[in-house]
Amino acid sequence: METAAGVGDFGKLFRIIRNSSKSKKSTDILLRDKNGQLIQGKEDKLLRWVEHFDQQLNRTAMCPSNLVPPVRCEPYQANCEPPDLLEIASAANKLKSKKAPGEDGIPPEIFKCCISALLGPLHTLFRTVWETEIFPKDWATSILLPIPKKGDTTKCENYRGISLIDIAAKLLTVIILNRFVAVRDARTRMNQGGFRRGRGCVDQIFTLRRILEHRHKFQQSTTTCFIDFRAAFDSIDRDSLWNILKEDGMPEKLVGLIRSYYSNTQARVRAYGDESPEFPLNSGVRQGCPLSPVLFNYAIDWTMNRALADYPGGSTWAGNLDCGPGVRG
Repeated sequence: METAAGVGDFGKLFRIIRNSSKSKKSTDILLRDKNGQLIQGKEDKLLRWVEHFDQQLNRTAMCPSNLVPPVRCEPYQANCEPPDLLEIASAANKLKSKKAPGEDGIPPEIFKCCISALLGPLHTLFRTVWETEIFPKDWATSILLPIPKKGDTTKCENYRGISLIDIAAKLLTVIILNRFVAVRDARTRMNQGGFRRGRGCVDQIFTLRRILEHRHKFQQSTTTCFIDFRAAFDSIDRDSLWNILKEDGMPEKLVGLIRSYYSNTQARVRAYGDESPEFPLNSGVRQGCPLSPVLFNYAIDWTMNRALADYPGGSTWAGNLDCGPGVRG
C-alpha cells in the first residue's frame, strides 16, 4: 500500500484498500422483487435484475415512428469509404486506459500496446463490416453491471446499469463518429451545450446566470422550467432515430452501419460473481458506446426544434432542459 501511494498509483492503492476491507460478499447483498419481498438465492436475484433491466431498456414507443417523416435532406459531405490503417491506429491510440473490457475480456491496453500487430487483422475486419454492413454477433452483446446510486440498495430502481461493450466495437464506432461529428456539430442548435466538444454545463450555467442577473437588474420577471428526463438514453425510439438521421442529411452508408450495429442487440447482467441469461435490447441508445451521446443529441435537437419552433430561447444540458423567457444558450 505504501509503495503504491509513494509512486502515485492511486488505482492500485484503492484496489488494495477495497480488497483488504471487510465488506459483505456480493452474494449476501439483499435485493427485493417488484412486490417488495426479499429475494433468496443468487439465481433468483439475477432473474430479478433481468426483469428490471428488461423493463427499463425495452420501452414501448409513445409515438409512432412515422411521426418523423423519412425524408432526406442534402447529404453531409462525409467520407463514406472503408477506414484506412491510419484511422484505425489513431482511434486505438486515443483509447482510454484502465477501462473495463466487454464480453471478450480484451482490455483497451492490448489494442494500444499491440496495435502494430493488430492493425492488419483489424483493417480486414473493419473493411468487411463496412462493405457488408454486417457486424460480428458478439458486438451486439453488452454486459450490464448494476452500480448503486443512492437510497435503498435493496431496490433495483436505485441502481444504475453500467454497460460494457467490446473494445474492438468501440474502435469502429469511433471511426464512424469521426466521419460526421464535425458536420453535425455545425448543424446543431446553438442552445445545445451537452455532449459537444468545447461546451458543457459550466457554459450553460454561466449563460443562465448572466441572463438572470441582467433581468434582475432591469426588474424583469423570469420563469424557468427545468426538465430532467428519466432514463433519457433508454427512451429513444430507434426507428424514429434512423428517420431523424436521414432527415438531417447523414449519408445512407453511415445510417446503414449504425442501424446494423443496433440490430439484434442484447445484454447479460453480471452480478454476484455470475451472469444472467441474455435478454434483448430493443429501445434506446447503447450505454457505453461512443456514438450514443451524439445520437441522443440528434433526437433532442429534432424534438426541441419542433417544440420551440416559435420560441428561440432555452438551454440544453445533455438530458436536461432549461426554458425561460429570454434564455438563450
